[in-house]
Amino acid sequence: MLLKSGKRIAIAFLVMCYCFGQMVFPINADGTFDSLLAEREDNSASFDTVAVEEKIISIEDFSDVKADDWFYPYLEYLVSKKMINGKTPQSFEPGSDFSYAECSAVIVRYLGLEDEAKERLKNLSQRHPHLKNFWYAGYFEVLANLGLFLGYDLFEFENGLISDIDRETANSPIVRYRFAESISRSFELDSDIKAKNVFSEMGGSGREFIVGGGYNNDVLLQYEDLINDFSDIPEQSRRDVLKAYYNGIFNGDISGNFYPNNNLTRAEMAKVLATISDYSLRTRLINEGYGQKVTEDMLHTDAFGVKTLDCDVWQQMLLQEAQKLSVDGGYITYRGTASAPEGYAIDVYLYEKQNDSFVLTSECTLRDSAGFTYWAASARVMLVMRNVKEGSRPEGVLDVIIENGNVLSYQPLIRIA
Repeated sequence: MLLKSGKRIAIAFLVMCYCFGQMVFPINADGTFDSLLAEREDNSASFDTVAVEEKIISIEDFSDVKADDWFYPYLEYLVSKKMINGKTPQSFEPGSDFSYAECSAVIVRYLGLEDEAKERLKNLSQRHPHLKNFWYAGYFEVLANLGLFLGYDLFEFENGLISDIDRETANSPIVRYRFAESISRSFELDSDIKAKNVFSEMGGSGREFIVGGGYNNDVLLQYEDLINDFSDIPEQSRRDVLKAYYNGIFNGDISGNFYPNNNLTRAEMAKVLATISDYSLRTRLINEGYGQKVTEDMLHTDAFGVKTLDCDVWQQMLLQEAQKLSVDGGYITYRGTASAPEGYAIDVYLYEKQNDSFVLTSECTLRDSAGFTYWAASARVMLVMRNVKEGSRPEGVLDVIIENGNVLSYQPLIRIA
């Protein structure tokens, strides 16, 4: 069934005007984060990669990192993108623990809510002056407001706002299952606050982060059999850990152990942040097989060197998908297996005709064993082909016009380059 939607920007506008942001993941170097964070002209958070000696850090500078380390490709990616520094200009300290406080800052920053955290820290300091020295207090309140970290015995509340923080707990190491839980939940925030730096792989809300456009529950549950120590994960956190596996963010070790109660290390944190940022770095243990592989002859290269699905290719695919739409007695139904090629997903947006205009009523992502039914005598159904490997970029739209219970026409919408 279609998911109900709030106010959304019209998908046609998204296709014409879609643009990329930058995901950033500042990491602690001196216990304050402040020396690493710089404000760029576009007001997005970035790393100050200039160390004390004003030397630009490269991965070769870290004496405690070797090319054959398991985490090397993830750290190399983050350093190359100027997303991370070490504990010192010469050391990354991959085996050091990662704290609850550091976790809070990382999540808030990749959600693009740094400015709100600063404002909350200012307000917290005015209400409770002793908190002004807690550099992480603003991050914690943002997360608490979003429904994250509640029940962790970190806070005391007064009138719904933080009045005190357990400093010892805040600076204690976060364990692996807590971090996996926090990451998964941060992608599904039930909040009016929209994540700015996480590209959606579902309906464009900017919150969801799900490989292929939606969780296949049958596949999600299969990961339980791949985690030898699954029973060691607290029951209330198990589904979130499964989602982290599903997304290719966590994989466990070669023996199939997740070690849920081990402290998260900086090396492990680097892997998580790199896989969030770059789709190609995610490794999924179960390949669902989303469809055919995209070959070079299926792509079009524009004047800027950007490769997208050729118009004839996506039109043919979406027309094939549209044949799975049926109209009967006013009910618009989709049933079948989505035919998106590997690395792509197909969304459907239903605009119901109300008087002389069309209003976005519902949306969902077409997936294996998925579908929807909706009643509308006259409507427009937009099928959107998205490249989930490239920031969930829309690459084609097919507009299906339904009038008086009949499919009237299929109209491809050509992108404006």
